Amino acid sequence: MVILSISISAKTHKRSELLSALRQLSELTELETGCQDCRIYQEIGDQDLINIEEIWLHRSDLDTHFCSDIFSALLGAVKLLGQSYEIRINDEMHTDGMDAIEEVWSRQCK
Repeated sequence: MVILSISISAKTHKRSELLSALRQLSELTELETGCQDCRIYQEIGDQDLINIEEIWLHRSDLDTHFCSDIFSALLGAVKLLGQSYEIRINDEMHTDGMDAIEEVWSRQCK
């Protein structure tokens, strides 16, 4: 089991737009091979803090997702509508970040 977590600080005036995009993309993500679940959380104390959690059966499935148009759209929405973001990839052995995604892009995505 592998968990992709993305924490986003949304631009205040773009929060609704970001949530809408994330909802649509999460529905598509859940249809991808190996995706077990995709959840969106909004912090109670600060509505501009949004968290996405994707649960994947295998790391290879997640790596394939990183090369998809869905993930590209997700990252584009996060960069356009967010002030800042942090990505974490957690499996049973260790935690990675954006550098692991860039490595997948360089060796696997075309």
